Amino acid sequence: MAAAIAIRFIVLSLHRRALLRTKTSRPRTIAWVTSGGNATALLEQAPCTGFLFPNRDGNPYRNAASNYGQIMRRVAARCEATGIPFARFRIHDFRHAFAIRWLKAGGDIYRLSRHLGHTSVKTTEIYLSALTADELDHMLHVGTKVGTAPP
Repeated sequence: MAAAIAIRFIVLSLHRRALLRTKTSRPRTIAWVTSGGNATALLEQAPCTGFLFPNRDGNPYRNAASNYGQIMRRVAARCEATGIPFARFRIHDFRHAFAIRWLKAGGDIYRLSRHLGHTSVKTTEIYLSALTADELDHMLHVGTKVGTAPP
């Protein structure tokens, strides 16, 4: 989580931003409109450069992991008190959910691999286990005579 908090970016266009500082220290460009979702509406009000997840002062959060833990405990307690079901989750679960949505929507696994910053598509292949047999079959045949046009 600490790596995500310190990510710096610059806007290249309405739908693309360049991540300048990543976990692997290799800059990369990612799209906000993808098979996994569209983050444009959330980012239209954001500044054109800076930290991806800034605090009110425009700086990265300090002690993000402990703050996240406190928030999760408070939410869990409120949900329990009101009888609302709540399952704890990790920030990284959002990344997994995004990757699975991307593939279920027919997105290309090689583009997803680059988008996630994986050095090998083998790392990205773990998300294939979340697809049904029909979804996997469709994904493998997209753009072929048997399948449909690519998304």
